[in-house]
Amino acid sequence: MNILEIGCGAGGILKYFKEKGFYVEGIDLGQEYIEYGKSKGLNLHCGDINLQYKPDIIIYNHVLEHITDINQHLEYLYNFIDKNTYIFISVPGIKKAMLRNDFDFLLFLQNAHIYYFSLATLKNLMEKNNFKLIKGNEAIMSLFKPKDKNNKFILKNDYENIMKNLKISEFVYNHKNLKKVLFKLRILN
Repeated sequence: MNILEIGCGAGGILKYFKEKGFYVEGIDLGQEYIEYGKSKGLNLHCGDINLQYKPDIIIYNHVLEHITDINQHLEYLYNFIDKNTYIFISVPGIKKAMLRNDFDFLLFLQNAHIYYFSLATLKNLMEKNNFKLIKGNEAIMSLFKPKDKNNKFILKNDYENIMKNLKISEFVYNHKNLKKVLFKLRILN
């Protein structure tokens, strides 16, 4: 099985799979990271996506939210990969972000992130670009596969749910004692 990670950094995820006997390859823009990973015996390349083979699994671990022309990128990917290729995508989930940031939305925001996703908005993006969701959650760890181009999809508007979640987070952030009670009651985890 061939595994490709796009935005692999020094290849920490790939190292695990290599040790399990998989063929691994990684692409990243950070030359120093690539050189370090190569020194550990990993097959890493510095540069943008330029696929030479059809991987069985493609990993985007906290990378997709940084891609400027995401539709063009996904179109290239769709036109190159095999219909049986799995794509694992992990991005910061906007609905779960405040749990990791003490309910402070401003700590969640990053100037390097071009996009923020809920599972529904990521699914919309991927379906628009001819990928179907196999499994996913709001923390956003998700698995996709290519689908037929002729399949239509229904756009799901997740605005109200996202805003509701942000308002709850803001309320909890402004009421520190409430947060402690909710954790004790195991409403938040």
